[in-house]
Amino acid sequence: MDQQEVTLLVLIDLSAAFDTIDHAILLETLEKDFGVTGNALKWLTSYLSERKQTILIKDHESEVFNLQSGVPQGSCLGPVLFILYVAGLFKVIDKHLPNAHTYADDTQIYHSFRPDTSLSQDAALK
Repeated sequence: MDQQEVTLLVLIDLSAAFDTIDHAILLETLEKDFGVTGNALKWLTSYLSERKQTILIKDHESEVFNLQSGVPQGSCLGPVLFILYVAGLFKVIDKHLPNAHTYADDTQIYHSFRPDTSLSQDAALK
């Protein structure tokens, strides 16, 4: 059924999202917003602490350096920690953009409107 509407779609992919998570903010969010305390919080603090990394390109390996941010990728815990880290942002998106869908570091926002109305007029009516 043709409703003579067009749909505007915006796709957002946060680059290096898992690498940019601030450990202190994540741990504070887990404690204050999700009630993670005691041994569980200590374990997560240990899990994130003193992580080291090197970069290997062909036969050349970098010096070892400490990771100050980010969660381990490839683990089942990484995506969960990321989702908990951005949960507050997801609440804001859900409240103000009902036609938005988020999954981990990907967001889709869509808005349908009749082409004979401007986006601002259509948004003002809602």
